[in-house]
Amino acid sequence: PPPRLNNAPTNSDPYRRHLMSSSDAMDNHDGSNNNNNSSVEIKPAPMTAATALNMDAAAKGVLHSASAFLGPALIHCASVMAAQHSCQTSQDNNECSLTPEQAVNLPILAGSSWLRPSSLLPLSSMASTISAALFLPVLGAIIDRTPHRKWVGAGTAYGLVVINLLQIGVTQSNWPLFLLTYTLNDLLNILHQAIVLAYLQNLTTHVPHLTHFSAQFALVQFAAMILYMLVMVVYSKATAANELSANQAAHVVSGTFGAMVLIYAWRFLFVATPPRHLEEHEQQLHPNTGMGYLCSSSWKGLWGTIRRITRDYSSLKWLLFTLLWSPSVGSGSYFSIFSTLHKSLMEMTSAQIGLVNLFTIISTIPGAKLASWLTTSQRLNPLQSFQLCLACLALNNACTAWFVKGPDQLYLYWFFQCILGLCFGWLMPTERVLFCTLTPLGQEAEMMGLVISVHTAAAWVPPFLFSALNGAGYSLRLALAAQDILLIAALLSTLGVGVFESAVAQARGTKKNDNNQPILTNSETIPGAII
Repeated sequence: PPPRLNNAPTNSDPYRRHLMSSSDAMDNHDGSNNNNNSSVEIKPAPMTAATALNMDAAAKGVLHSASAFLGPALIHCASVMAAQHSCQTSQDNNECSLTPEQAVNLPILAGSSWLRPSSLLPLSSMASTISAALFLPVLGAIIDRTPHRKWVGAGTAYGLVVINLLQIGVTQSNWPLFLLTYTLNDLLNILHQAIVLAYLQNLTTHVPHLTHFSAQFALVQFAAMILYMLVMVVYSKATAANELSANQAAHVVSGTFGAMVLIYAWRFLFVATPPRHLEEHEQQLHPNTGMGYLCSSSWKGLWGTIRRITRDYSSLKWLLFTLLWSPSVGSGSYFSIFSTLHKSLMEMTSAQIGLVNLFTIISTIPGAKLASWLTTSQRLNPLQSFQLCLACLALNNACTAWFVKGPDQLYLYWFFQCILGLCFGWLMPTERVLFCTLTPLGQEAEMMGLVISVHTAAAWVPPFLFSALNGAGYSLRLALAAQDILLIAALLSTLGVGVFESAVAQARGTKKNDNNQPILTNSETIPGAII
């Protein structure tokens, strides 16, 4: 079994015993392990931490998919208001006959030409990601240094359920209020993701097993999203539902399912974790552990971690700089752009939006399989696979902007959406493997808050760039093509990581041979070679 960290929970810990069946059973059982020296008898538990994370992933996938119906409903309501405003301020009778689809790029209010229905979702995602970047360091301190991780995770989970149930009531008269809930939902989703990542890292210190768990949870999440989208597409087709009625049905299903699964998982399956053990010098410098200390020390700790990475780990430094510009899958800011395109550029109905989202989600599964095949067959290492994925994503954006001009190219647009799903399914596991392999051992929990902060720190840039160009009067197609600037910046930043094997050796502190290749022991395998 892999070595445990000095400050990891011991076998006498309730959290450690809770993980015995899911983590240690895998770590101690490899088909050839006949170790009789262990005095600990591992017995499978009926409910494990892996079960809890599987249930959380399924519920999170359904709750996140409901936003695909709320977004078009908000855009429709805002377009109706924009059409009414245009009719009131214009003497032209033609302006009073505008449909919501024709008013999607008109100002909503007088004197605010930048505030248009097509800019609402990107601006909302920008606000949520900026807020999350400010909250995450304090949240990371609470996760690491207090025993309140479970209750913070439960609070964010229950908050997501409550917001989804409230969003059933979206109407033409109250849609601005629910635009705020759209922003709050994105914020809670990012914070909840940080909590879940902390639990995921505690499953095992053996990175191949950790990658196995990550892939399993991703597949559960994708499967739940696919089943949910199938139900909603059938409902939309059978009832010919408009944007508001489709949103109501979507949130009835997602809120009910999320409430049942998340309340059970966080009430009975997730367990409280002990706080991180402070080193002796930390206890002497900061004996107080109150909330004021947590708020101040969290920012100091984040700055100290950044300085240490800059000084000692150049490959990890460039990887974090790359993540700053790569698409943030978890925050949803990138997909808010395409939700706007569904309604504003392609003029899709609710059933068509559900169908294209379904095909996009299904395409993520072969994308994840492609990432696994490229690395396990040793055709590409994870860094090269990540670079190729960014290039394909940039090419797909460029082709979508160039060839898709409107509703007449609907099926071509669906094809490019499937390629988008494949790229994101490819991108997610590859990013996680790179982070696991290039992070120094024993510092995973410390790095967790940093990587989430980096992912969300600049996640507002894509929707801001999209909204700025759209508000300035440029076409939505040009605003989409402009996203390639960030993807190319991320691709160029990966060149600073260097050779993948040398980067892993730097993170692991491994010696090299005469050919500048890392000399790995049995306990120092390169986990990034297998997804």
